[in-house]
Amino acid sequence: MPDVSSPFYAAALKGAQGRLEQAGYRVMLMDASLDVDRELAALETLLSHQVDGLLVASTGMPRSMFDGAVGIAATPAIFFDGVVEGTGQGAVTLDNEGGIALLVDHLVEHGHERIGLLAGSQRESAGAARLHAFIAAMAAHGMSPDDRHVKVCAWEIADGRRAALELLADPEPATAVLASARSSHLASCRRRRRVAFACLRTWRSSPSTIRISAICSSLRSQPSRTTRA
Repeated sequence: MPDVSSPFYAAALKGAQGRLEQAGYRVMLMDASLDVDRELAALETLLSHQVDGLLVASTGMPRSMFDGAVGIAATPAIFFDGVVEGTGQGAVTLDNEGGIALLVDHLVEHGHERIGLLAGSQRESAGAARLHAFIAAMAAHGMSPDDRHVKVCAWEIADGRRAALELLADPEPATAVLASARSSHLASCRRRRRVAFACLRTWRSSPSTIRISAICSSLRSQPSRTTRA
């Protein structure tokens, strides 16, 4: 896991552990702390224990590095959220494209044209997918995001806050900002500017289905929330 302190990954791990234990397996957890070298060391440790399979949420490991570590062992690997493209036996991912498109549609409906994005890590598949989806969703409305309004940041509160403050300090700031639910730092910036924000959140609609929803809120006193899924 990239970060076991994340509520998102903690909830996913709990669900996976319950299902695996029902099937007679035990779970060994390794925290990569958002670091590729630590992720590699974690994989090597798990493989040295001759595990039956790997559930991997990658922090952005290159395919060559992953195949070099796992390929020889021929241990089946399933990716969750963070994917190493072109390898492994399967992947469970969020509908990043659909979620971003839904958020952009909602903000445009409310009259926003200068829309910003806290894009997250571009080394990680989810962050890259959200940035590409944002550009495509804006283009669908005949708009192109200003480079000044798109900030790349690590999946960490401190770096996300830095990026958010840079975005809000712009002389002509975005009137609305998209962020991951993991980037809750944006709410702490509400006193700096009056700006709408929208974030992605996941929720479970059935034991086997995880959907993505869009939460939109105005950064004013006692903000109202609109949920679309």
